Amino acid sequence: MATTQRGPVNRRLSRLAETALPPDECPVSHVLAVIGHRWAVQVLWTLHYADRPLRFRELQRSLEPITQEELTKSLREFEASGMVHRKVYAEVPPRVEYRMTELGQTIMPLLFALAEWVKQHRPHLKAHKAAAGSEG
Repeated sequence: MATTQRGPVNRRLSRLAETALPPDECPVSHVLAVIGHRWAVQVLWTLHYADRPLRFRELQRSLEPITQEELTKSLREFEASGMVHRKVYAEVPPRVEYRMTELGQTIMPLLFALAEWVKQHRPHLKAHKAAAGSEG
């Protein structure tokens, strides 16, 4: 009986499937759950470079065209994950400030590395995207 080429490929795929982690156990999935939403990186970047607490409107103006709803959602998610601290002052009118926590600061080297990767590979990415667009 002849052996087909599909046998070794199927075995390799089976081994690959055995080593793949379910999304809830994959470390990268956890990172993307924290920073994977639309405005996440821009919010963290802005808070990092502000180097001081920012009021909601300051943050929103610096991130235009972000909506109030989008910014509120991002800040709540970051606060829930411990990346951003929210401080409410008992004043009239109420004053609320946001700052990045120590935990939030620990993700910045990753974001810097991603930014560097994009700078280095942007021409290649654009060329491949243009080529894929012209094929369609």
